[in-house]
Amino acid sequence: MQFIISAGFLKKLPNNMATYLIFLYTHNINSVLVIEYRVIENPTAIVVEDDENMLTVFTEWIRMSGISVLATGTDGRDAVELFDELKPDVAIVDLMMPEYDGFYAIEGIRKIDPNAKILVLTADVTEKTKKRLDQLDSVSLMYKPYDLDDVVHEIKRLVSETVEA
Repeated sequence: MQFIISAGFLKKLPNNMATYLIFLYTHNINSVLVIEYRVIENPTAIVVEDDENMLTVFTEWIRMSGISVLATGTDGRDAVELFDELKPDVAIVDLMMPEYDGFYAIEGIRKIDPNAKILVLTADVTEKTKKRLDQLDSVSLMYKPYDLDDVVHEIKRLVSETVEA
């Protein structure tokens, strides 16, 4: 089956969002599928990581990738307070932190906004942790060590949405 794909910018929307239309034409079936794709052009984030060196490198990398880091924190309590104050497009949270961990952050952020987009970064691959994360409303999960470009891609995926046109 052969496809012809065409995409074009449609319009600017409020909240730094833009809409693109993607057209997929199939020769064999002689049909067109139209998909509307909405993306936040300059997403905002908070980053919470207890390792100061990792926090600095990670924050600089995503800033260079066009993501505006509104603030950083070092524990789950910081995450909740920063999210409540700044309302970023995405919260990026380490899971294993002393005192107030990432679970505290996720639960607190969900109380503020049940639909918040949260990216969890962790080295904890235990079944107990996986089950606990599954019980919390959908969060995006990436395991350490990770490729920084993959994390940036995931952040941009989280703040985008596909809408059938």
